[in-house]
Amino acid sequence: MRFPIQISAPSRLHFGLFSVGQQTQRQFGGVGLMIQSPRTRVQIKPAGELGISSIESETIQNHVSRWFDQYGSLLPQYQSTAELPCEIELVEMPPRHAGFGSGTQFALSVAVALFRFFELTVPKPNELAPLMGRGGRSAIGSHGFFQGGLLVDRGRTPDQSVAPLDFQIEFPPDWPIVLATLKNHQGLSGSNESAAFSELPNASEKQANSMIELVNQKLFPALIAHDYATFGEAVYKLSYQSGLLFQSVQGGPYNGRDIERLVELIRSLGISAVGQSSWGPCVFAIAPDNSTAGELQKSIVEQYGNQCEARIVYADNVGAFTNTVRE
Repeated sequence: MRFPIQISAPSRLHFGLFSVGQQTQRQFGGVGLMIQSPRTRVQIKPAGELGISSIESETIQNHVSRWFDQYGSLLPQYQSTAELPCEIELVEMPPRHAGFGSGTQFALSVAVALFRFFELTVPKPNELAPLMGRGGRSAIGSHGFFQGGLLVDRGRTPDQSVAPLDFQIEFPPDWPIVLATLKNHQGLSGSNESAAFSELPNASEKQANSMIELVNQKLFPALIAHDYATFGEAVYKLSYQSGLLFQSVQGGPYNGRDIERLVELIRSLGISAVGQSSWGPCVFAIAPDNSTAGELQKSIVEQYGNQCEARIVYADNVGAFTNTVRE
């Protein structure tokens, strides 16, 4: 008898892309960090036929169909997704279009749940992600799903469907992260996001190289040395410089003046490692210790009240994991 299986995946913060536009030899690239919370949790259990229990039922069905189209030949006893003897439930998921990379974690969680349920070998990130419709731009969430930590992808060439991973390193567990998310704000997604990317001016080689140099010479060495001050300034500069690539859409280095003011407030309180994750509205602020993180969270709540959610989380250095659920 199969027990229910639950896939629990971290969220992704994105510090910034290195390059946008159509004329660069290697597109996108960038740096990101996997965090323990909020999480994506997908549960799969035995059933007579395919059942989906979730408000995201249509999305789960799409993910299952994609998976079956690619891997159904490994299960020749089933002729369609409707015959799959399982029920899939989305137990938990971060807010959509907020900067947490929830779409990638969701798609990969459903795929891995199916692989585990049918006792099939899980493919590598660069094989699985594109088949599930993920990793077309940033590959941080695709690689981070499997291994956690702070990651750098080098960007992809025209013949690559997913960018290769350049570096991955464990993030200090004693550096908490304050997530500040303005309510009634939402990042771009879907066709709106695709349209925005198509309209962006080409990043220059100088712009991309400046950010790559910042990562190689400041951000990574400081992280290895546990040098918070140098690391913090490098994170801020990377996020700011990357944001400038999007100013024709955002109106500046951040997605709106409200987010820019929030970043300025956090900087004024002495926290250097701050930036906008992806299109926002999540703003991340990495603190050097728990006391500082707690004071920052308190200050944000005092300043914004119920207009901004502020929570303290920690880095995820493990990636997604599988639990057997004993009912």
